[in-house]
Parts: sequence; structure tokens; C-alpha cells
Amino acid sequence: MAIGPKNKEVYEDVTAAQNSSLDWLISELMDTFAVAAREVYRHPDISYKNLTEARTAKW
Repeated sequence: MAIGPKNKEVYEDVTAAQNSSLDWLISELMDTFAVAAREVYRHPDISYKNLTEARTAKW
């Protein structure tokens, strides 16, 4: 969830449970579609995001 004025929102940190789910999901998708880890990118690394959006997501 984001709070603050439009286009200057600050996003909450990702929780441990969310990171755990993300790790599982990425792993399942990589296995199912035979995608190498080097081909998986975080959205903020390849496209515009608010600086605080998804910054604490890990897998």
C-alpha cells in the first residue's frame, strides 16, 4: 500500500511472508518454463517504478 501525495507515494516494505511467497513463485516459474536465473529481472531494474515500490522484494 502506498501513502503520500500523488506521484510521491511511499510504499510499505515487503513482509517476510511476501518475500517467501515471491521466492516460491519465482522458483516455480523458473522450473516450469525452464528459465535461467540470469534471465529473471526485478521490475524496478528494467522499468520505471517509484523508488520505494518493491525495493525490499527479494528472491
